[in-house]
Amino acid sequence: MGIGQDNSISVEEITSNNNLPWVKENGNCYIWSDWNAQNRDLFIMNQSKEIVSVINLSSGFDQTQIKFIIEGLIDD
Repeated sequence: MGIGQDNSISVEEITSNNNLPWVKENGNCYIWSDWNAQNRDLFIMNQSKEIVSVINLSSGFDQTQIKFIIEGLIDD
């Protein structure tokens, strides 16, 4: 699920060519600042809704590392 920053880009513009669920923060919810998020950050959370890893995807990413983190959560 994508979470957009409160800016002038509409959700429709972001999701026009994909099926990604997307929401945007608003005046009541400041996820980007609360989580210190940067553009293209991937937050991986466990079943207790705790952030276990943050990976920025802008300069590429290690798919094996991401799978390893997610598979580790399944075993918990």
